Parts: sequence; structure tokens; C-alpha cells
Amino acid sequence: LNIIYNSEGVVCAPDDITTIKVTSNSLNNHESLNAVVDWGDEIGTEAIGLDEIINQEELTYNYKTSSCGKTTEIGGTEVKDRYMIIVSASNVCTTMDEMFFRQVEIQSKPDAGFSFVDTTVHLDETTLHFYKCETGNIAIGNSSYGEDNCLSVEGVNWTVSVDGEVYTECDGCEEEFSVNFSDYGLYQIKLTQSNVCGAGTVLKNINIRALPEANFDILEMKNCYPAELNFVNTAGAGVTKTWWDFIGDSSDIVIDTLLGETHTILYDEEGEYNIKQRVTDGYCFNTSDSLLVFEDLCEDIYVPNAFIPSSTNNDLNNFKPKAQKLLKYRIDIYNLQGENLWSSKELLDGYPAEGWDGTYKGNLCPQGTYMWKIFAIIDQGDFGERNWEGQTYKEKSNGKKKKSTAGTFLLLR
Repeated sequence: LNIIYNSEGVVCAPDDITTIKVTSNSLNNHESLNAVVDWGDEIGTEAIGLDEIINQEELTYNYKTSSCGKTTEIGGTEVKDRYMIIVSASNVCTTMDEMFFRQVEIQSKPDAGFSFVDTTVHLDETTLHFYKCETGNIAIGNSSYGEDNCLSVEGVNWTVSVDGEVYTECDGCEEEFSVNFSDYGLYQIKLTQSNVCGAGTVLKNINIRALPEANFDILEMKNCYPAELNFVNTAGAGVTKTWWDFIGDSSDIVIDTLLGETHTILYDEEGEYNIKQRVTDGYCFNTSDSLLVFEDLCEDIYVPNAFIPSSTNNDLNNFKPKAQKLLKYRIDIYNLQGENLWSSKELLDGYPAEGWDGTYKGNLCPQGTYMWKIFAIIDQGDFGERNWEGQTYKEKSNGKKKKSTAGTFLLLR
């Protein structure tokens, strides 16, 4: 047997035809000659007609794919990146087929392909566009040009365009291409690879998206407890879903899809609370947080330390504590001799209704220091009611904080 390989130059699949001629020393006994050719690609196996052998006609075959990546084992030896054309024949003088091998290399144009090395790039299943949240560098790997790639590649060209204009390009960036996307928008990435068999091209779109705006406001901010705070969702337009964590330990996740919606949370213990808001526009995510620190009990009743009866300011011309949610209340005013000058227990919708005008029995009290004493019961809603423990002050001797239901103030004239 013998195989005469008649194809010249580079054979390119699937366009070129491979031709061989099979000869045998048994042509004179061709009546008993049987022959088969296996083209080696696991597809093409055919019987050879005796007339073709006798007349020395060419056999033709069209390989559909290149031999790149093909491995064949012959006699315990691996042959890589080649097809093995095997001709086997027998006649009346043989009990086993005689075989003859011929290695052939079939090339093809490069199948261009790339993937994003950067794991922050994702695929939009709806548009089949890729996207990345925020600008920055993206590494793109040439998946058809690895170290094990046996295809002959003579030219590699990358082009990145936006709105039909070339943004950046590179000739010869074979294994990886790094692009700095500095602006938001939809970009087209094209990779073209060529060799003697032609050119292969792949095109993919990537959308560089801005992060959605995460933001919230806290109405009537307090740094003491119990504090009932209102959180308003002021995230930017385009946000489709919002997650809240009002404690900071991920135990109270609230999902809110409405911008402008308000959540009311009661903080009834001292401590630090890291408020977190997480938003998405269906593609990208962003977060906003704020640290709340509650150190002291809230002063449910604020007692002023001075007042001026002659002032035209209504908040200054009478002595009246500020408070809210009072169930019961009584205030007494004394001079330094302990004489009770004025008292009131009137409430209006939970607020103190009356204030002292600085007189006693119709006479103006002199400028100086006076004393107050208050008894009150506070309405805590779902937490019941409690007696007012007094206003917080620091001791001059050691600076420690204490509470008292009595104190002093100045009457100024």
C-alpha cells in the first residue's frame, strides 16, 4: 500500500478539497483486493473502488473542521494536531488487513472568541448585552488564542467603538486586551483574527452603567432614647428595589420599592445603630449608611434655666417647661425661702398649658434665683407609661451625670 498526498500548500477547512491517490502491489490480483480508507476525522470512512485503484484515480475529501486539537494514538504514540489518513487492504494472501498511515494538517480560519476576565462584568439575559457597574479598567481575554491553540494566527485586531466612533483599538494584543472605560454608555467590542485561510470576527456589546443613587433622610434626628425616628427613602430615579437594615445586624431587613416612602422605627435602648440602605436599578447595586448613637435617655421635659417677663418673645416672657405625651403633670415654683409662689397641673393635648409670669399675688417678683419642682407621668405608647425621672445635669464636683425632678432658674428683669 501507499498513499500519495496530492494536495499542495495549506489546506483550509471547510473550503478546500483534500486529494490522495492509493496504490498497491496487488493490482494484478485485483479480483481479491479489498480496500478501505479512513480520513481520520471520525466522519469519513469509505470503501475504495477497485477501478479507482487500478486506474490510479484521485480520491477527494472535504474536511469540515481543522485538525487543530485533534489527538490520535498510533501504536502507543500520540499524534497531536494532525488527522491520520489510514488505508487498510487485504487479499487472498492475507489473514489481517495491511495498513498505511499518512499524517495531514488541515487548517481553518481562526474562530475568534473572547471572554471578560473581570468578574464584575455580567450578562443581561434580556438584551444579551454585557454590563459593568461603574467606569474603570476591564481585562478581556482572547479565548481562541491560548497557549494550546495550534491554529496559525497571523493577525489579531481589537476595536472598541461607541456610537459608531472608534474609542480605542489594538493590533497584536494576542492573549489579553485591557480597556479603560472612562465614560458611561454602550460600547461595541470587536475581535478579528486572520490567517492564510481567512478571518474570523466576533462582536459583543457592553453597557457601562452608573451606580443607582442610594440616599435617605432622617426626620427630627435625636441622639437620645427612646427615639421614634422617621426614615424617608430619597434614592435616585430608576431605583427599582430598596433594602433597609435599621439595626445594623441584618436581622430586620425590610424591602421597599417606593421612593418617598417613610419607615418609622422606635429605638428604646442606648447603643450604636448602623443604618444601611441598599438599592438596585435591576442591574447595579449601591449602598448608603448612617451611624446613630444613643447615649442618654431623652429629656421628655425640658426645663429652661432663665426667663425674662418683659421680653416680647413668647418663649422667653414666661417660665413654662416644654414637654409632650404627658398623662399627668404638676409644677411648683418656690423662692429660696421655700415659699410656693405658683403651681399648675394643666395639660393641653399632653403639653403643659400654663407658664409662670414672674408675679406673686399680683406683685412682680424681684430678679434672682428661684426653684422649680415637677412631677409627671409620660405616655410611652406600646411601652406603657413611666414616671419622669428628672432632667439630666452634671455634678460640678466630679462631672458625673445625674437626674433630678427639681432645679433652679433665673428670673431676669
